[in-house]
Amino acid sequence: MPEKNGEGLLTFEAAERILFSSAQSLAMPIELCPLHECSGRTLAKDIESSIDQPAADNSVIDFNRSFSYYLHYCVLSHLERFQAA
Repeated sequence: MPEKNGEGLLTFEAAERILFSSAQSLAMPIELCPLHECSGRTLAKDIESSIDQPAADNSVIDFNRSFSYYLHYCVLSHLERFQAA
Protein backbone atom coordinates (compact mmCIF):
# COMPACT_ATOMS: atom_id res chain seq x y z
CA MET A 1 0.00 0.00 0.00
CA PRO A 2 1.53 3.38 -1.00
CA GLU A 3 2.40 5.82 1.77
CA LYS A 4 -0.06 8.66 2.27
CA ASN A 5 0.34 11.97 4.02
CA GLY A 6 -1.90 13.35 6.78
CA GLU A 7 -4.50 14.51 4.24
CA GLY A 8 -4.89 11.07 2.67
CA LEU A 9 -2.86 12.02 -0.43
CA LEU A 10 0.10 10.09 -1.79
CA THR A 11 3.49 11.33 -0.65
CA PHE A 12 5.74 12.79 -3.30
CA GLU A 13 8.08 9.79 -3.15
CA ALA A 14 5.20 7.29 -3.53
CA ALA A 15 3.76 9.18 -6.50
CA GLU A 16 7.21 9.40 -8.07
CA ARG A 17 7.74 5.61 -7.72
CA ILE A 18 4.34 4.89 -9.31
CA LEU A 19 4.99 7.30 -12.17
CA PHE A 20 8.47 5.97 -12.96
CA SER A 21 7.41 2.33 -12.77
CA SER A 22 4.58 3.06 -15.21
CA ALA A 23 6.87 4.97 -17.57
CA GLN A 24 9.44 2.16 -17.64
CA SER A 25 6.80 -0.34 -18.68
CA LEU A 26 5.93 1.90 -21.67
CA ALA A 27 9.53 2.22 -22.88
CA MET A 28 9.89 1.35 -26.55
CA PRO A 29 13.00 -0.20 -28.09
CA ILE A 30 15.33 2.13 -29.97
CA GLU A 31 15.16 1.72 -33.74
CA LEU A 32 17.47 3.15 -36.37
CA CYS A 33 15.65 4.37 -39.46
CA PRO A 34 16.27 6.72 -42.40
CA LEU A 35 15.42 10.37 -41.86
CA HIS A 36 12.61 10.37 -44.45
CA GLU A 37 10.81 7.66 -42.40
CA CYS A 38 11.03 9.52 -39.06
CA SER A 39 7.90 11.65 -39.35
CA GLY A 40 5.74 11.21 -36.25
CA ARG A 41 8.46 9.46 -34.26
CA THR A 42 10.23 10.61 -31.09
CA LEU A 43 14.00 10.89 -30.92
CA ALA A 44 15.74 8.58 -28.45
CA LYS A 45 18.54 11.13 -28.03
CA ASP A 46 19.44 14.62 -29.22
CA ILE A 47 20.91 15.19 -32.67
CA GLU A 48 24.02 17.35 -32.55
CA SER A 49 25.71 19.10 -35.45
CA SER A 50 29.35 18.31 -36.13
CA ILE A 51 29.98 21.98 -37.06
CA ASP A 52 29.08 25.28 -35.43
CA GLN A 53 26.55 27.27 -37.40
CA PRO A 54 27.01 30.19 -37.61
CA ALA A 55 30.76 29.84 -37.20
CA ALA A 56 30.97 33.09 -35.21
CA ASP A 57 28.71 35.30 -33.14
CA ASN A 58 26.93 37.39 -35.78
CA SER A 59 24.65 39.45 -33.55
CA VAL A 60 26.58 42.70 -34.12
CA ILE A 61 26.78 42.08 -37.85
CA ASP A 62 23.04 41.32 -37.99
CA PHE A 63 22.25 44.51 -36.04
CA ASN A 64 24.43 46.62 -38.35
CA ARG A 65 22.86 45.08 -41.44
CA SER A 66 19.32 45.63 -40.11
CA PHE A 67 20.14 49.20 -39.11
CA SER A 68 21.64 49.99 -42.51
CA TYR A 69 18.52 48.59 -44.26
CA TYR A 70 16.36 50.75 -41.99
CA LEU A 71 18.42 53.87 -42.76
CA HIS A 72 18.33 53.09 -46.47
CA TYR A 73 14.53 52.74 -46.32
CA CYS A 74 14.16 56.04 -44.41
CA VAL A 75 16.39 57.94 -46.83
CA LEU A 76 14.61 56.55 -49.90
CA SER A 77 11.16 57.27 -48.51
CA HIS A 78 12.15 60.88 -47.71
CA LEU A 79 13.73 61.33 -51.15
CA GLU A 80 10.56 60.08 -52.83
CA ARG A 81 8.45 62.55 -50.82
CA PHE A 82 10.91 65.36 -51.56
CA GLN A 83 10.94 64.63 -55.31
CA ALA A 84 7.15 64.43 -55.42
CA ALA A 85 6.80 67.91 -53.89
